[in-house]
Amino acid sequence: VVSSGIPAYAIQWNIADGDITVKAGDAEGKNKVSQGEKENVEDTDTVITGKSKEHTVTIDTSKGNVDVTFDDLKIDVSGKKEGDGSGDGPARESKAAVTVQGGGDATIELDGDNKLKSGSCKAGLEKDDEMSEDGETISGKLTIKDDNDTKGSLTAEGGEGGAGIGGGKESTGSNIT
Repeated sequence: VVSSGIPAYAIQWNIADGDITVKAGDAEGKNKVSQGEKENVEDTDTVITGKSKEHTVTIDTSKGNVDVTFDDLKIDVSGKKEGDGSGDGPARESKAAVTVQGGGDATIELDGDNKLKSGSCKAGLEKDDEMSEDGETISGKLTIKDDNDTKGSLTAEGGEGGAGIGGGKESTGSNIT
């Protein structure tokens, strides 16, 4: 018997199947995950895996804290063509591979080899601080860690003018550990 180390109740979400949005669930420790026709699926220990050159991940903490695991996740939405050295492709909007938004906290556990590459003016893993109507900065905490027994790593590359991890062009990303 081969064990994957992933609890049986966790759903693996494959980025190849479409954009993924993870929000805080109604109960602590639960997430609501949407992908394609699957909307607001209750999930515990959300695991995102797979490869894509077009789909992205959004972690929305506006309704509470969100914990996810990236397991060999590879997203390249830079628009660059392999080997030709050209900039972002003109035919599509520039996107961030992973976006963290909202005033709550997000924690990303790393398992395996994870690689994020974004388009121009976007960070590889983007967390822009938001402003409230009265001009106050709203910024939850983003924690990226490798705390379990499965070794993990992250390589994040922003497009022109964007950070690897942090804010997009001319934006700040604070409270990142």
